[in-house]
Amino acid sequence: LFTSNFFWHFSQQQYGADSALLQPFLHTWSLAVEEQYYILFPLLLLVIYKWGRQYLAGILSFILVLSLLFAQWMTGRDASFSFYMLPTRFWELLAGSLLALALLNNFTVNSNSLWQRAMPSLGLLLIIGSLVSFGFDVHHPGFFTLIPVVGTVLIVGFKNERDWVARVLSRPAMVYLGLLSYSLYLWHYPIFAFGRMAELAPSISHKGAWIVLTLFFSVLSY
Repeated sequence: LFTSNFFWHFSQQQYGADSALLQPFLHTWSLAVEEQYYILFPLLLLVIYKWGRQYLAGILSFILVLSLLFAQWMTGRDASFSFYMLPTRFWELLAGSLLALALLNNFTVNSNSLWQRAMPSLGLLLIIGSLVSFGFDVHHPGFFTLIPVVGTVLIVGFKNERDWVARVLSRPAMVYLGLLSYSLYLWHYPIFAFGRMAELAPSISHKGAWIVLTLFFSVLSY
C-alpha cells in the first residue's frame, strides 16, 4: 500500500544507525514516498491546469521552495519525520518534474556556450562531492540536499553531444547498469542487512562480496 515510510517513522528507526542497518526492508520507505508523489502529483496538475495553467511553472516552483524550506525547518525538529515523509521530500521529486516541464517547453542547450557545456561536469562534481563528504549526521533533508539534487538536474538538463559526462554515461556498460538500477536498489539493502547479521563489522572484502552478490541477483531478476 506504499506506506512503509509511515511504518519506519513510527517505529523510530534512524536511517544509518546500527539497528537500521539490520532491517532488510528499510529501503522500501523511499519507494512509498515515490508512489505517494506519483499519486498526488497528477491530481495537483489537474487542479493547476483547471484554474491556473498559465502559471504552472511559477506555482510548481513556489511549491518546491515551500517544501524545501519545510524540510530544512523540520529536520531540526523531527529528523525522523523529515527523513521519511512526503512533504519534506516533495521538492526533490518536483525538481525532476520542473526539469521535464522545461524540456517539454523546448529548453535547449547551446553547445557552443562554454558555461553551459561545463554544467554536466559541475553536476557530476556536486554528486560525487556529496557522496564522499556527507555523513549520517548532516542536516538532511534540507539545504544540503540541494547539492546532489541540483547536480542531477545539471547533468540531465544540460547534456549535449560535446559533453564528456554524457558520452561516458551513454556507454553500453553504463546504460546496462542504469537499466539494472531499480533491481540493484531492491537487492542491495536486504543483502547488506543479512550480511551484517552474519558479520556485524564487515571488512572491505565482505562488502565487495555483497556488491557482487547484489549485481548477480539484479541481473537475474532484471
